[in-house]
This record gives sequence, structure tokens and C-alpha cells, in this order.
Amino acid sequence: MGKCNELEKLLHGVTDALIEFEKSCAKTYLKMYRVVLTPELAKAIHPEQTEINNHVKRLGLVKKLLGEKPNQSADILSINPIKLKKEKSLIQDIYISCHILQLQENKLSQYQFLAKLVDTLKIETAGQIIEQCIAENTATSTWVKRTLATELSNFTD
Repeated sequence: MGKCNELEKLLHGVTDALIEFEKSCAKTYLKMYRVVLTPELAKAIHPEQTEINNHVKRLGLVKKLLGEKPNQSADILSINPIKLKKEKSLIQDIYISCHILQLQENKLSQYQFLAKLVDTLKIETAGQIIEQCIAENTATSTWVKRTLATELSNFTD
């Protein structure tokens, strides 16, 4: 197998894994959204705000640009279960913010890796699609970080 073919196979695997991870994040964020106390955090992690569903669609477009191949998902991303209480509290919001930031960092690192792969393989349109997902994930991370700073400040007051 040639070097480019190996990279293409890796690209397919990472793309498939990221699609599955985005879907898992969507479910997890929705679960968290339902139990947060802070309206700013609720808004920051709402599926419409995070654009997760659009990320899944864009990754589907990337797959089409690559040419359909059977799912070759690389087992590189997973979500550790989070125990949430139905009772809303500021401390739980802080915990949720921390968990979301971890998930966001995982996503961003994989999108950046994906961007490097498509750049190496010279798939320009895919690169533009991935950069949009990176920008939106960065915006979500920034929003959650700001919300966390406010939560911590409120917690110590």
C-alpha cells in the first residue's frame, strides 16, 4: 500500500471517528443542557449554538469529497460518562463546564489533525470545511471558558 493510500485510509478513519464523536457530544451536551443552572452556560452548550449538527453534516461532505468507503472509524475518541444530578447547582455547572472544555479540546485536536491530513493530501475544499468546524468549536470553547470564569467568581463571592 502506498503512503498516500495509507494517509487516505487514516483520513477516512479519523473523519468517521469524528462524526461519531460529534454525535456523542450532541447527546452529552443536550443531557447537560437540561440540568445547568446558569443561563449563559445553557446557551453556550445548546446544540444550535454549538453547531454540532452542522459539524456532522460538514464531515459528511468531507467524506463525499474523499469518496465513499466503508466506515473505518479509528477508535481515538470517547466520552467518559458524567454523573449529573437533577438538582441544579453552581458547583455542578462548574463541573459541567470543565467536562465540556475537555471534550472541546479533544474535538479541536482531532479537527486540527484532520486539517493537516487534508492539507497534506491537497484536498482544498475539505480543508475549508474543516476550518469552519474548527472556528465554531473554538468559539464554543471561548464561550464556555468565559462562563466558567463567571461561575468561579460567583462561587467565591
